[in-house]
Amino acid sequence: MVVSDPQYGMGKVGIIHNPTELAKGMMFDSKDKLMSVVKAVHIANHQEIKVVKSDSVTWEVACKQDDKGCQWRLRARKRKYQTFFEIIYAKSPHTCFNQAISQDHRNLNFSHIAEIISNIIDVDLIVSEKVLMATVGKENINHGTCVDWYFKEYDLRKPILEVARFKRVFWTFKPYIDAFVHCIPVLQIDGTHLYGKYGGVLLTATVVDGFHHLLPVAFAIVEGETIASWTWFMERVRKMVAL
Repeated sequence: MVVSDPQYGMGKVGIIHNPTELAKGMMFDSKDKLMSVVKAVHIANHQEIKVVKSDSVTWEVACKQDDKGCQWRLRARKRKYQTFFEIIYAKSPHTCFNQAISQDHRNLNFSHIAEIISNIIDVDLIVSEKVLMATVGKENINHGTCVDWYFKEYDLRKPILEVARFKRVFWTFKPYIDAFVHCIPVLQIDGTHLYGKYGGVLLTATVVDGFHHLLPVAFAIVEGETIASWTWFMERVRKMVAL
């Protein structure tokens, strides 16, 4: 939620999903929303930023290539007696130039991806697995990362609020895949119960490298330690890591 002009105040808050520019006077209903929008703009434009200052009332960022002459900088502060964060300084546009569009973005982290998925599910509770995977893929996740999802088949005879769609997710990262071939060829697997709001079990596959250090190579969150879930996990370890 963004206000493009501070004179609008609390009463008229405009919604801007993907602003093309970040300008002085824009206001956001929280610091998290401010950070999310700024990151989304830079991810879309294939530019990277770094945090200069961050506390409860101030958030200041600069271009990651400021050492190469780019003077882009943004500063926002929390409005007094309110929860809104307002951009009080914005020097734009970026003067740096990206010679190539990378599939890896430093500012794209798990919380940003989770927010994207959460927003989609809020709009459509029965969004398909393919739509979610395609959307996450468009966000330039780390190059070489492998993710596989599995959803329950929902029963159309039941009320939609009783439908539990998510069942399993598997993931591994390219550096782990590349390192696996240089490790001792013995795979250690384990599972641990998750006691948070949603429960489930975290499965892991670990190997030992040449220095006798443990290296985790694959992870999954599943509904429980069953033959079906372990088989699903190991099939993906074999296909994506140990191939």
